[in-house]
Amino acid sequence: MKTIFRLLCLAAILSAGNAWADPTDARQKVDYPDEVKAKFLANMRDHLESLADIAEALSQAQYARAADIADTELGMNSQGATACRPSAQGKSMHPMMDGAGQDHLMAQRMPAEMRKLGQNMHRAANEFAEVARKAEQPSGSPAAASAALGNVIKQCTICHAAFRVN
Repeated sequence: MKTIFRLLCLAAILSAGNAWADPTDARQKVDYPDEVKAKFLANMRDHLESLADIAEALSQAQYARAADIADTELGMNSQGATACRPSAQGKSMHPMMDGAGQDHLMAQRMPAEMRKLGQNMHRAANEFAEVARKAEQPSGSPAAASAALGNVIKQCTICHAAFRVN
């Protein structure tokens, strides 16, 4: 569990983004309007909260709970994955600045590589859920569940190392 905690701490630091902005920061800047930026950053914080909830469930050997959190809060069908879905960029959404409109603008301005990295993370969350559900079985592997969660966090780290919200 120490490894999971360390990975979550690393993810939190990487999510801080502009808090410690450096003029020599070579990451690609992503510009969003203020309302969309606020929603994007809220999504990132929600992802971190979900990862913390998953780590807590794993620490209590609640593999089905961890899997459910991963599927519903981080997986490809989760609300937080809306702008990363392959169809998001071209999807016609209401132009109002409600949640759907912000997701649409987020998708429109998200670089293709960033979308791909987001998809990798959301798919890794679904893969983690499969492995975590198997961990509850007598032949299951809690270590495999921890490794699969590590892969989810690794995908976060790759994206945060490449992009920053301006």
